[in-house]
Amino acid sequence: MSELFSEYDPEVLLIEKPFLGRNSNVLANLSKFVAIAEEAAYRTLELDIEADWFIDPRQIKKLMGVKKSIVKKNTKAKHDDNKQIMVKRINKLYGLGLKYSKGKSKKHNDDDIADAIAVWHAWWILNSDESAH
Repeated sequence: MSELFSEYDPEVLLIEKPFLGRNSNVLANLSKFVAIAEEAAYRTLELDIEADWFIDPRQIKKLMGVKKSIVKKNTKAKHDDNKQIMVKRINKLYGLGLKYSKGKSKKHNDDDIADAIAVWHAWWILNSDESAH
């Protein structure tokens, strides 16, 4: 991670807040990753992570104009449906060809790319001059 920071020299490090309703093991692992990213950003760039660089997933969906899944129960099917909805929204906004197929491995899906773009897009909306007016 330090090598990436050194190569690209970011001024901002955006992080999607972990969703608290998910598996506690997932939350623990994501929290470890965030700590590693914060440490690497500080050691490599002397960059302190600011509070507004953490974006809540519900806020991201709202700012992106993404509708909730029509799947009623909080299941894997609902999670997959939400992933597909976000990929379609990013493709529409940016003219991309990202894909998401339920049940396929991460090697064959672009939902993480779509999520990263959505985090940036939401942060940009929140921090643009237009949002202040």
